[in-house]
Amino acid sequence: MLGFTLKNWLTNNQQCLKTTIFHVTKMTQISATIENQGNDSTTNATVEKMKFLVKLLKIDTREARHYLKANQLLRMVPNEQIAETYALCLKYGIGNEVKDIIGVISLKASTLERRITYFQELGCTKLSANILKPFMTGCEYSLQQFQDWNLLPADVDIAKNIFSVLNKPPPDVPCLDSLKKSNSIHTYRSICLEHYLKWRLKYTEKELSKLTAVIQKFRYFSIRSIEEVIDCLENELEFSKAKIKQANFLLRADATNIKQLLTTYKQVAGSDMKPLLIKNPKLLDVKADLIPARLEILKKHGVTESALKVYPTILLLSKETIESRLKEIQSIPELRGFLDHQRLLLLILYLRKAKDRLQFMKEHNVKSISLFTLSSSSVYFNRQLEEGLVRAKGTDLLQFLSKNTGASQASIHRSLQKNSMWLHAPFIHVVDTYFYLIEKNYTNEDILNNVHVLLYKSSRVEQVLEKIESDESEKSNNWTPSQKLALCVYYIEKKFHFSGLGVLEDTPEQHLLTSDQVTTNQVLKEE
Repeated sequence: MLGFTLKNWLTNNQQCLKTTIFHVTKMTQISATIENQGNDSTTNATVEKMKFLVKLLKIDTREARHYLKANQLLRMVPNEQIAETYALCLKYGIGNEVKDIIGVISLKASTLERRITYFQELGCTKLSANILKPFMTGCEYSLQQFQDWNLLPADVDIAKNIFSVLNKPPPDVPCLDSLKKSNSIHTYRSICLEHYLKWRLKYTEKELSKLTAVIQKFRYFSIRSIEEVIDCLENELEFSKAKIKQANFLLRADATNIKQLLTTYKQVAGSDMKPLLIKNPKLLDVKADLIPARLEILKKHGVTESALKVYPTILLLSKETIESRLKEIQSIPELRGFLDHQRLLLLILYLRKAKDRLQFMKEHNVKSISLFTLSSSSVYFNRQLEEGLVRAKGTDLLQFLSKNTGASQASIHRSLQKNSMWLHAPFIHVVDTYFYLIEKNYTNEDILNNVHVLLYKSSRVEQVLEKIESDESEKSNNWTPSQKLALCVYYIEKKFHFSGLGVLEDTPEQHLLTSDQVTTNQVLKEE
């Protein structure tokens, strides 16, 4: 009996094991099928890339597959970019075989050309792929190694070669005799570059150390391009040596782009381009061909020339960044009322800081929030913190209503002053109530005649207006829209004996932007 039971137990378990193996195998096949389906597009892209490399590099499919497997990055690089970089390799005779340059052709042509220029300025008569990528490693090879590889002649005079590419070389050449051939060619070049800057811009050792700290890759820039930028800044924009050193980031700029900015855009926002660039040197880093798209997106959102004139550094942001930040502002109730504000561009520029401050003020139950407070300097905001975050001055409210109704800020101010509590009305209430009334077909004239109705929360205004509409005794009076708004204010303030204190009854709902608490240090940090 025991034998039969044991036999049955073994048979049953073997069957279960077979069933389990079957299901696992089936599931593995299904997973593989799904994965293969998901990878179809990737596979197709890889096949197309292989075909492209076979045609461009004149290699067979097996080699193309091998190179793509060994260089995963190459799959992501656009074909046009690869073709342009490969043409550059052929032009300068980089690499005798495809295997030598396969790593280089993933670079942008402009990047490769900058690296080529770096070594040509040293006097390299030919170039190899191993010094171009990785570039930093190539720069750290010794002079002896460059000579052993026949990239530099045995009697090379590096200082003479470097200064020969300049239109205005320094009158003297730094002595490099103390260096050994075991020193890197980058060491040789750095000494020459420092010598040039000491002569051309009167740099001190301390200033050079600071420059290198600020721009870590500075010593790898082409000395010819540095000269072109300095010439352009001095001759075209009349920058002094002191100003160039102060804006030292400009040494990495592109002289051709600066000239294009000056010639293509004679005026921006109704102002001459030249004074605008002199006052805001950071704009010299903006690619000239990207400016039209940025101006277009600002114009689309109603940004005026006067606002752009005050905050031209908005052009430092990409079109995509500007657009995404405008959408984000639109999505935040406390900020969307500022879309017509003259400081809107400042809000776009420092949106992250503004959001941190908004969160902080919400956490501390601050009801009236102004754009000036959100975008002001850390010194001013700290003073407000110390004073208990004083109330808004009403400028945001006046600007918003003036922009949307067409009335002057002065006339709106005179009307609002009749309610002594008007400055205590949260800006978010004014915005919400205004758009609520517009949606209900009230005209700007109706609203301006009863401007105090905007000081109350839209839900309360809606409730009172519905009561007026439904009340039989009120219906018989055939009130005009303007009279209905006047009645609305009357009923709200009647409870407070027309003291204006009805404004204080509504507290804005404090919906935090994030669950993470914002610290004082965060809101005081300069960007």
